[in-house]
Amino acid sequence: MNLRDLQYLVAVSETRHFGHAAEQCFISQPTLSGQIQKLENELGVTLFERTNRSVSVTPVGRQIIEHARRVVEQVETIRTLAQSQKDPLTGPLRVGAIHTLSPYLLPLFILDLRERHPELLLEITESTTDRLLKGLRDHSLDAALLATPPDRDDLEYIALFEEPFWLAHPRDHAFYTQDDIGLDDLAGLDVLLLSNEHCLSEQVMAACRLKERPDSGPMAGLKASSLETLG
Repeated sequence: MNLRDLQYLVAVSETRHFGHAAEQCFISQPTLSGQIQKLENELGVTLFERTNRSVSVTPVGRQIIEHARRVVEQVETIRTLAQSQKDPLTGPLRVGAIHTLSPYLLPLFILDLRERHPELLLEITESTTDRLLKGLRDHSLDAALLATPPDRDDLEYIALFEEPFWLAHPRDHAFYTQDDIGLDDLAGLDVLLLSNEHCLSEQVMAACRLKERPDSGPMAGLKASSLETLG
């Protein structure tokens, strides 16, 4: 058993297809299949159930693959750490960002970062807060740009900036003539909201003191996935 075998094992478990796993590992399918069979013989257990149409992981295979994945990740961490001693900003840097930040924040620095550090392999992932936090905790992400601090104290965070909420309304709205608008004034208003998975939606509902999404009115059925849609 060697690191290469473990990488093959993880690739098959992720793709559930020997051909796709072979392409991912840049080897032929017969070579990969032979190595997996050799590994199964060495361990004395069946890792995958194979049919003409599908590949599934056995219960014991699932446990072994989880350990194999950790080994592969740790080896990659060791390599990255060694490389970082030569230049801290070389190799892969996996950064996640929520959808409401990435289109506006990333363009401010991404090109300059690449020019200053051409050996840095920047990988950007856009997703929701919950999924990005999961990525940080399972080490599939190195850092993430979020709107709020993590929900637990197992992650370190740095506050980059503060951004206020702005109330936008048409000129013929009653608010147009008011000098001061309080939170109580927002109660019961029709509001444009992102879909439930976006943390900004929860923040807007809290600001407007909405306990749940409106189930009536012109905006009740609107669940946008981006700020551009709301605009």
